[in-house]
Amino acid sequence: MTTSERDAAIEELEARIRQLSPQARIRTEKKGAEEAIVHVSAPQRDKEAIEDVVRPLCLRFLRQGLDIQVLINEETRSIGS
Repeated sequence: MTTSERDAAIEELEARIRQLSPQARIRTEKKGAEEAIVHVSAPQRDKEAIEDVVRPLCLRFLRQGLDIQVLINEETRSIGS
């Protein structure tokens, strides 16, 4: 897998999250060509819907050789700058 494939996967995740929760704050840590952590701060009411959408995407990416984790926090908690 390449950095561009990782970046495309991150973009897909971010787009899906924004569809469900336009006000979500998203911060991504790129750990290498095949790894990333996507931090999401979203309202509690959106958390379950986001989880339901990103879980199968992350499993698909993992089967393709990409380790992209999504960590979801309630909007009131800080995810850093």
